[in-house]
Amino acid sequence: MTRFLPAASAITPPVKANDSDRGIPAVLLNRCTLPALATVAALSAMMATPVWSGDARSIALGGSVIANGQGVHGALENPASLMAMKRRKEKFHFLVGMSAEIRDTGDAIDTLSDDDNQGLIDDLEREIDILSSKEVQCDPLLGSDQDICVEGTQPVADLSTRLLDILDVIDEETIDGQGNLDLGIALTKNKVPMAVNLRMSATGAGRPDIAEEDMDYIQEFEDLLGDDQLLLEELRRSEYIEASALGVPLGVDQPEDVLSSEAQGSALLRTQLGISFAATFQVGEFLVDAGVTPKFSSLKAYNVDANVRDEFDDSTPSLQDRFDDSEVTESSFTVDVGASMALKRYPLRLAATVHNLIPESIETTDGYEFETSPQLVVGALFQRGMLSVNGDLALNEGKVDNFATQKMGVGVEYGTAKYSVRGGLSHDASRAADATAVSFGVGLGPFQIGGRLSGLDSLEAGAQVAYSFK
Repeated sequence: MTRFLPAASAITPPVKANDSDRGIPAVLLNRCTLPALATVAALSAMMATPVWSGDARSIALGGSVIANGQGVHGALENPASLMAMKRRKEKFHFLVGMSAEIRDTGDAIDTLSDDDNQGLIDDLEREIDILSSKEVQCDPLLGSDQDICVEGTQPVADLSTRLLDILDVIDEETIDGQGNLDLGIALTKNKVPMAVNLRMSATGAGRPDIAEEDMDYIQEFEDLLGDDQLLLEELRRSEYIEASALGVPLGVDQPEDVLSSEAQGSALLRTQLGISFAATFQVGEFLVDAGVTPKFSSLKAYNVDANVRDEFDDSTPSLQDRFDDSEVTESSFTVDVGASMALKRYPLRLAATVHNLIPESIETTDGYEFETSPQLVVGALFQRGMLSVNGDLALNEGKVDNFATQKMGVGVEYGTAKYSVRGGLSHDASRAADATAVSFGVGLGPFQIGGRLSGLDSLEAGAQVAYSFK
């Protein structure tokens, strides 16, 4: 008999990446700029492994799975789950899955990836050049305030307005990305059931810091040029536009001489091998399942800081070159431990797991540190026929490569291995925005889909195929 159970795979829409031509600060003036900041977070960060890594089933259940783990992913969440699979006479489990999540503290990703914003910097540069070539039509020394000095200025004003709106959205907004790719098997017929999982993951973050002076520079273009002309009175009070005499080209301070905004990007690539074992012990009148997962990792960390002004220097290495040159490589080790037990008088199973019991860290050449810290999660399962109710609670905030979570979730599942419907509710105390999420999903034999919606702009979704042979 062959039975199908879910294993890990969550997929979110990709973020546009990668232009390594000039660098992150091009968010202000480089022709590649507006998608470049999304790339800082996503190029380095399209994959990572959160403390609560999710597959389609666990996503649909609000992340509440440590007392009701199934398949290889169940062993990843709580290695003690292997014993429950053994008692169900399941023999072999196979998993290929992937997950991804992007956290945006504002609306930076939507703004940077909007097709309407592509080419904006090119257009603004071109219009500033045109403005600089216009001849002054007034006498800067003897003319009256209402004399028109330059006409045809509206394009610069309109583009400046659009750019100001974008900078206001992205200023100091952090974009964090995480995702992973898993390949694993579990053998639960043996006396000591075991699971082996290979995970390739990455995590990253990007954060722009827009200088106030840069905002003032662009704001002046909007304020003074918005009526398609520049009056002498406006020219006299301008900080960045000047005219020396009638008939000479207008003097406009160039972006490379003014702008000083900065941006930072960091990423960590992890290749991790985890081997899970489980056994059952008699503790008084209870049978307690216990499991352990040693995890061996190879880490590569990257970090880059950039300044707008440097990006106008042709001798400045590209973002990709600087990113590559910052590489630091280390090896690390940690372990997960878990336990679960069923209550004899009630259809209830209790469980607890400590993820990443041994802290890990790696520091980049610029001093940026990626940390992985322990997290204790407790959970319970109520089972009655085809109905199960799951609940998980993280007792502390945990990090995996700086990606922090502290979730509590409740999930309901109704059905069999052939079909099931799922729903859940979760709250992540580590998130300042979009912390509460509603989740849903279905299972049709080996095919599982699930989604979790938090706020109006944050959606995590999963789809997978996984097998458990009985």
